[in-house]
Amino acid sequence: MFGFDDDDETLGSRITSESQVELAGPRVDIEQCSNSALAALCVTLTLLVFASGCGRSSKPWERVYAASGKVKFAGYPLGGAQLTFFPRDKSIPATVRPTATTEIDGSFELGTYSVDDGAPAGEYDVVVTWSPLVNAGDSVTPGPNRLPVRYSSPESSQLKVKIDANESSIPALELAP
Repeated sequence: MFGFDDDDETLGSRITSESQVELAGPRVDIEQCSNSALAALCVTLTLLVFASGCGRSSKPWERVYAASGKVKFAGYPLGGAQLTFFPRDKSIPATVRPTATTEIDGSFELGTYSVDDGAPAGEYDVVVTWSPLVNAGDSVTPGPNRLPVRYSSPESSQLKVKIDANESSIPALELAP
């Protein structure tokens, strides 16, 4: 199909028998290789495969630190609010967005890769929305956002937070009407 025949050696090798391969050089008899040499080769290759993943340094956004705080609106604790933290460092990928939902007392714990695992160290713009549940006949659904629209965008919220590896408490976020 490709125009190769038994005499064509353009590929650099030729099978001469079941146990011999001719490689653009002397013949190698596979049966002559000792079992210990093959075992050593297998062990070496296995170690190389596993070692290739070792020693990899983690990116700054892969490590998270416990972080918690409180949200107040007009001086009162805001329960059921959704928070999203947008990193100010633009080198952090868009998939890294710590989030939280406040408890009835306004408290929250940040989570990035799971519910409350923390957040990468750095500076953030914070977005807060509050959509209380409303009765919609047979079901309960989130209603419209009840907070001023300025809190729903990282560019306009003016809520800035710094997550520090040494400090887990975020100062209270005070939202005005």
